[in-house]
Amino acid sequence: MLLGRSTTLVVLTRDRLIRADFGSAGDAAPRALSIRERPHIDDPATLVEMALTAEKRKPGRVFVLSSDVWAHTLSMATATLHGMSQPELLQALSFEAEPLSGLSAFESVAAAVPLGDSAGQRTFWMIGVASLVRDQIQEAVRAAGGKLAGILHPGGLPYVMETPPPAMPVGRVEFWPNATVRVVPRDGELSKCRIDDSGAPSAWLAAADAWRGESGASRTTVLLADGDIPVDAAPDECASLADEELLRSWLAGWNRALAEKSPKVPVVGAAVRPLSKQQRTAIAGILGVVALGVCYAHTQYVATETAALAAKQTRLEAPGKDLAQIKQQITKLETDQKKALEESQKLEAEVRHVEEVFDAHRRRLADLLRRLADDSSHDWVLQKIEGTGAEIKLTGTTMHPEHISLLAEGMSTDLARHGWTVEPPMQTARNLSDDGGPWKFELRLRDLNSLQPVAPTPTGTNPARSTIVGMP
Repeated sequence: MLLGRSTTLVVLTRDRLIRADFGSAGDAAPRALSIRERPHIDDPATLVEMALTAEKRKPGRVFVLSSDVWAHTLSMATATLHGMSQPELLQALSFEAEPLSGLSAFESVAAAVPLGDSAGQRTFWMIGVASLVRDQIQEAVRAAGGKLAGILHPGGLPYVMETPPPAMPVGRVEFWPNATVRVVPRDGELSKCRIDDSGAPSAWLAAADAWRGESGASRTTVLLADGDIPVDAAPDECASLADEELLRSWLAGWNRALAEKSPKVPVVGAAVRPLSKQQRTAIAGILGVVALGVCYAHTQYVATETAALAAKQTRLEAPGKDLAQIKQQITKLETDQKKALEESQKLEAEVRHVEEVFDAHRRRLADLLRRLADDSSHDWVLQKIEGTGAEIKLTGTTMHPEHISLLAEGMSTDLARHGWTVEPPMQTARNLSDDGGPWKFELRLRDLNSLQPVAPTPTGTNPARSTIVGMP
């Protein structure tokens, strides 16, 4: 267990944003706890940022527990899993879960832990998050001064929340906005687990009875993520995280579970950050030095061989046939030497070109965001940026379509040097006002040649601006 590292838990429920800070895995309660009402915002990165900024202290390694994360238990035939690596297994589970989760297997990241085998089937506890959401949350955590350790669903704590722990296994049914979690926790692991999107808090009594019979637990408790305890519930049978004392104990349990070197719950890890400019430059430099070293060794070898053949020519000068053959060999080696020198020069030019391309691609997206920020106004709002390596799509809303047309015209001129062409915007009137507005717009930027060298960014721009929203 990692007992010496500070941990920050960010919990996003349907009604609240919670930040809890722990100094070590052994803390029986958070050292600092901040709870605020969740605003009517669906953007997870913004919610994480709001939760982290609720306290001035810098976060440690950050785990985000969001009830918006898709969670489910799935079963696959054990015969089909033989020989699969972990990435291959997650890909197969992602395809299997796609009809249930609505997440594309190619545009999402998943995590899973096995729960056991039965009747030729292996059951997995699986979670899934859109790749873009994971990356945006990671950037929000980094901007707050922390480091994203993982994203997971808050359901399924593998510890009982009773002190002291009961001798007999106790089942638990948890009601979350998008999932009903049924578990039997024991010593940091789950001996039984089933997660789906069935059930409702109003049916807590029936759900508890059904899970007690299915899991074989001595009794079953119910945990509500939000809201009040039903009036017909006994205090030892139903609890709510709205109770701050219970919430502190629940958070401490998650801190303990996530401090394990290999947590027994599925956690989507942070994305590997791309190489920095300095790292790319260093790699290119090393490759260049290696290439030059190979060329130098080859040149030395050719020179040595040429000298040896020249000496042999002197000894065999009398026999004309042998002399002609030696001269032919010398000519060939001189040609090889010239070719080696040309290849060395070519490699040097390629190294310089790779450095220029890396630098251009590092700046192009920053210049795009800067360009959008410079054109921001109170007449349009940019709501979404998405795309691939060959195309970027900007989506938003404007009060007057001519503002987006002017924006597209200006961007077409300014971004041409980056190899981007701006297509005419697509705008759709929503007819909520007398003049037909507001309008929903799409603006597409296509990459004409991603490897073409790009001119340097003009001086005088303001790289500090990052706000793109133009309408309050």
